[in-house]
Amino acid sequence: MVLAITSDGKSVSKEFAKTKAFEVFDIQGGRAGKRMLIDTSAGISENDLSYILQNEGVEILICGSITSEHQRELENYKIKVITGAKGMTKNILTAYIRSMKS
Repeated sequence: MVLAITSDGKSVSKEFAKTKAFEVFDIQGGRAGKRMLIDTSAGISENDLSYILQNEGVEILICGSITSEHQRELENYKIKVITGAKGMTKNILTAYIRSMKS
């Protein structure tokens, strides 16, 4: 499974449309592997963010807040959206993996 977390450095970004990067992880057997950072701070439009995730094969996005329009677009790409995340991206990743095991 491919999981992405919106990132403003080490923390989850507050707004999907204003994220500075996506941290992308390949999760296999309850472990996170292959980390990739996709920098979105250099002039990428809000409309391209969903396409980037779809193009990278992301299946789940964890973010802070997101507009209903962007969420529908991601869901049209078959990307599950989990909102309301706050804190360090590594802690969010760890918590998500633990929740998979429960």
